[in-house]
Amino acid sequence: PPLTALRLAELALEAGIPAGVFNVLPGYGAEAGQALGLHMDVDCIGFTGSTRTGKLMLQYSGRSNMKRVWLECGGKSLERGVA
Repeated sequence: PPLTALRLAELALEAGIPAGVFNVLPGYGAEAGQALGLHMDVDCIGFTGSTRTGKLMLQYSGRSNMKRVWLECGGKSLERGVA
């Protein structure tokens, strides 16, 4: 799990940010990512992971409420066909 992100969520609560404003939800894209990406009440998603899944997150946004999507894709590992 992304321990740094989970800790950041804890610190946000401790700092007084209301519950539900900043959420970290680790999970697999086929389950958590798709559900969040397609949910009409989610207004914004920040995603870190593969380029393939990042593209899916953009598609989910378009199929739902056109939520804002911030992507950090690829990173230090090379994906097939992506340099």
